[in-house]
Amino acid sequence: MGISVRSVQAPPTRLGLLPRKAQVKELLDASGDQVVVVAAPAGYGKTTTMTLWDAADERPFAWVHLGPVDDDPVHLLRHVAVAVHQIHPIDEADGRELTGAGRSVPLDMLPAVVRILEAASPLVVVLDDVHVPTSSTALSCLDHLLDHRPDGCQLALVGRSVPALPLARRRMSDGVVEVDTQDLALTDHEAAQLLEHAGITLDEPAVQELVRQTEGWPGGLHLAALALSRRDRPAQAGAFSGRDRLVADYLVEEVLEGLPPATVDFLQRSAILDAMNAALLDDLLETDTSARMLRDIDQTGNRFLVPLDDEREWFRYHHLFAEMLRARLWATDPRRARRLHARASNLLERSGDSDGAVRHAVAADDDEHAADLILAHAVELVFGGRAAQLRQWLDLLGLDAIERLPAAAVAWAWYGLAAPDHPLIVRATTAATRSGWSGPLADGSPSIAVAVASVRSMTGSEGLPGVLRDAQIVRDGGGPDVNPYWGMATVIQASAVFQRGELALARELFVESLPSLARTPAFEAGALAQLALLELRDGNDTAADELAARAIHLTEVHNLEGVVPSVSAFAVGALVAARRGRTDDAVVTAAAARRMVVRLGLLSPRTVLFCDLLLAETALVLGDRGEARELLDEAERAAEREPTAVGLRDQLDRLRDELARSDLTPGAAAAVGLTSAELRVIPYLSTHLSLQEIAEQLFISRNTAKSHSVAIYRKLGVSSRSAAVAEAQRLGIIDAP
Repeated sequence: MGISVRSVQAPPTRLGLLPRKAQVKELLDASGDQVVVVAAPAGYGKTTTMTLWDAADERPFAWVHLGPVDDDPVHLLRHVAVAVHQIHPIDEADGRELTGAGRSVPLDMLPAVVRILEAASPLVVVLDDVHVPTSSTALSCLDHLLDHRPDGCQLALVGRSVPALPLARRRMSDGVVEVDTQDLALTDHEAAQLLEHAGITLDEPAVQELVRQTEGWPGGLHLAALALSRRDRPAQAGAFSGRDRLVADYLVEEVLEGLPPATVDFLQRSAILDAMNAALLDDLLETDTSARMLRDIDQTGNRFLVPLDDEREWFRYHHLFAEMLRARLWATDPRRARRLHARASNLLERSGDSDGAVRHAVAADDDEHAADLILAHAVELVFGGRAAQLRQWLDLLGLDAIERLPAAAVAWAWYGLAAPDHPLIVRATTAATRSGWSGPLADGSPSIAVAVASVRSMTGSEGLPGVLRDAQIVRDGGGPDVNPYWGMATVIQASAVFQRGELALARELFVESLPSLARTPAFEAGALAQLALLELRDGNDTAADELAARAIHLTEVHNLEGVVPSVSAFAVGALVAARRGRTDDAVVTAAAARRMVVRLGLLSPRTVLFCDLLLAETALVLGDRGEARELLDEAERAAEREPTAVGLRDQLDRLRDELARSDLTPGAAAAVGLTSAELRVIPYLSTHLSLQEIAEQLFISRNTAKSHSVAIYRKLGVSSRSAAVAEAQRLGIIDAP
């Protein structure tokens, strides 16, 4: 019949084949009346999987390796008959129906093939490379065989795409078993087996990385094994990509060869994007044909085009295929590649895809634009708890960009603040200042001076005078309508005057800053926390509790733990909880604050001092004198680096004095039911201080001090201040003079 013997033989079994047990079991479990459809790109082991099924199944397999000549239905039917003849001789009469002159396909040949299949059943007929025949007459023959195949005859359609056959109704009745790229992709374990057979030894994370790069594509993993085995240096998964010569040669030969030049050109240009739809591609390529091109590529079985949604509107290319296409474009037309990346960056920037915009700007060798894009989002990322994303972008430019690009220098400085990395901040701010840049920056800073002062005011490396100076430079750069850092600088200035002891001015500045802090939740949390502390000092415990809760909520929602302005939210929150009698909350919140303070290190001694004092006060309220003593020692060291914070140093002295006078006997205090807050008041009753002065020493209101005194008199069974002191001395609660 003019049919090649090789086209009807089972493929030879190769040594070292992976068993693919899961896939073979799925095929063995398929009922005999189900059609098997195996569709995947080149190199996915479709034929190999069918060979393993053949070896495991008791039924005979007839193999039909289809080619272009099978677009002729006469040749196609004869091809099927010859394949079946290899396992079951066909009847002479049926043979004559297939070979005689003038035979009708529908009236003579199709019925004859159905009879041949029936006589040979049970069997499996594998139609390999079923994507090749595309004529309507050939597809009509295949559809007829699907509809009229006899019981016991199972058809397997194997190819790079699902043939244009009416399979939908069969799917509805569970009449189709489908195996696709996801089913055929190798697992980490299978990939390790493949590499081991090739003599390649990689640890588990390296194998996982290689599987990620290849997306489990068996052909890609085979090529990776070959490429890694040919290198002199030790095998490294990261050294393999779609730019590897072996991968490129294979994909060009198996996928690109034979495609129209216009299709190859479209593939190379569209591969610029990581994800695409027709509208985005039309904008990028300045055309109106992208929808048709995507549809044609998808329908012709290029399964290296991966649909991202059920509607098949969004697509991406297989990672290695995309890398190969991009490499070809850069090799053949670098100017065009650069222009497309630049255009993609602008398109994605307008659509809100900042990550894509940055990466395409770098790919276009437009570091200046990339630096501007990064700086535009730097503060948002740092104070939004996403400094890792900022670092990824900055790494695309490299540390040397600090000296080359003012925008990059400022962005690196902001990252240094989050790291925290003081030498990096100094290097970056120095380079930015020396750049000589005039005019606004991409983040909205009116000038380099304002941008540098914004970062520097956060570190406080020159003490409170430097902080106040830098904060004022930023505020003088324009109000919140024109200066994105005005609100932040106002909070920093408020904190500085608070820590200098100017509480009324601090409150005024904190309140003034709040409306402009919506885009910087870390600073909003810091402002709310310090307002909560001011309310606590005024005896407004309920208002303090509400403000502190709002501050901590902001830090949790925006993942701000450890970001400098928000650290105080936890320290204040712990003190408020302790004052309100919520001991468990106070302990947990104080522990979180202390972890953050330790992480700050030398970056912000002013913040460390402020928080250590709050935590020490919390420990005193909770009755933990050992913790309080340790925290005050830490505060002492921080105070040495922040000599101008007069208000904080005064507070440190007061807390030291209180700790020295609070060496109380816990048993005696408990015996009469004194609370920790009341125990803090008792030592002051033996002094000449008035209730107002005692309240100021303890950072509480006069009313609170008075209520504690009344409770102390009642619990000690006395009616005067002097009697209370005498009874406390008798009980050993305080020392006798």
